[in-house]
Amino acid sequence: MTNIPTFLPSTEDSKAAIPIASALQTKYSEREAVILLPGGKKQNIPLPLVRLLALASQAMTRGYAVSLTIHAGFLTTKEAADILACSRQHVVKLIEEKKLPAEKIPGGTHRRIKIEDLIAFMKNENIERENLMDELAAEVHEVGGYDEIYKWKKKKGSRK
Repeated sequence: MTNIPTFLPSTEDSKAAIPIASALQTKYSEREAVILLPGGKKQNIPLPLVRLLALASQAMTRGYAVSLTIHAGFLTTKEAADILACSRQHVVKLIEEKKLPAEKIPGGTHRRIKIEDLIAFMKNENIERENLMDELAAEVHEVGGYDEIYKWKKKKGSRK
């Protein structure tokens, strides 16, 4: 993993990023973007780079610092934990439970996780979370909404 310096935008930088962020909004970032190179040559920008620029420019318009982390094909359990915003031990647990694929380094005990596997795991977790939220929303709707739950909890609490 290589860390590039963190960039803290000045007020002028934040203002200058506004039209860029606007042009790269999510609904527009699926379109082809081009950059004007020195000499007037136009160059298409790959979609992943457009998305990265969109995120960075949105952050800059708010005055947030922007960092970029570059990863090779494999991650350590610590790097995966940093990306997942969890502990290294939790990543090890996910690996041991076969929820996250990993490979042991030959002749050692250290594990490495393919970046593709981590991204797939994150996508699956998001899908599962959305499905659970849909189920919860349906159950809440079925009982009459949050007002009915609140009344039930209040009534239950008054029995004590």
